[in-house]
Amino acid sequence: MKYTTERLTTPSVGGGYLLKDHGTDNLIGMYRDYDVFFAHLKSTNRLGALEDMLTLRPIEAWHEDYGCCLWWDSNKAAQEPMYVGSPLDTEWNENMKFFIEIPNPITEEEYENK
Repeated sequence: MKYTTERLTTPSVGGGYLLKDHGTDNLIGMYRDYDVFFAHLKSTNRLGALEDMLTLRPIEAWHEDYGCCLWWDSNKAAQEPMYVGSPLDTEWNENMKFFIEIPNPITEEEYENK
């Protein structure tokens, strides 16, 4: 059985993400005020970014800007052992074919505002 991920979000046309369940619903009308809507929008965008980060991708999608990532030799993410590093490493294992970014819970914007 292949590793697959069921996403809760989908990228929106103008940037950011939408929850799949809400699709074309009027999200502003669903909330009592703008602050609640804005909190929903912000949390949905964070969830979408996290889903992007945790989606298993093939080696062809890797770029050196990603830096060190978590790597597996098959598309079964639960399989051991994984490798931490990049294809630019001197000890790179040629069998590693799938990766995810190393999760960072703090965005650059949040880090700069602290």
